Amino acid sequence: MKDIGITRASMGVQDFDPAVQLAINRVQSVETTEAAAKRLRRAGIAQVNIDLVYGLPPQTLDSLSRTLQAAVALAPDRFAVFGYAHVPLMKQRQALIDTATLPGPPAQAGDGRIGGAPSRRCGLHPDRP
Repeated sequence: MKDIGITRASMGVQDFDPAVQLAINRVQSVETTEAAAKRLRRAGIAQVNIDLVYGLPPQTLDSLSRTLQAAVALAPDRFAVFGYAHVPLMKQRQALIDTATLPGPPAQAGDGRIGGAPSRRCGLHPDRP
């Protein structure tokens, strides 16, 4: 990969909680993700990023916190954290999601905790290069 100019890879983890993964049909273990990151680095990829999403069904602040801790333990070079937008008219696969399992407004907004004290405790803070 490095030979053709690829220097960065983003892994769309979304969430590590098994219930959330089943709800969004994106199942992968922490171990699988770790192995993929190691393979990317062995292939010469200098920067490995992890993409996470908050506000997923049936995600809770506690399950999101566990996902953040697992993701930090993988020591990626960068995180991208996105809020989930439920737009089944634009993304037909989202029509399969039971809207009753979507978190309420505080969890969708991260309850102010994304980037706040709990995320700093698990290693997400602006001081980390």
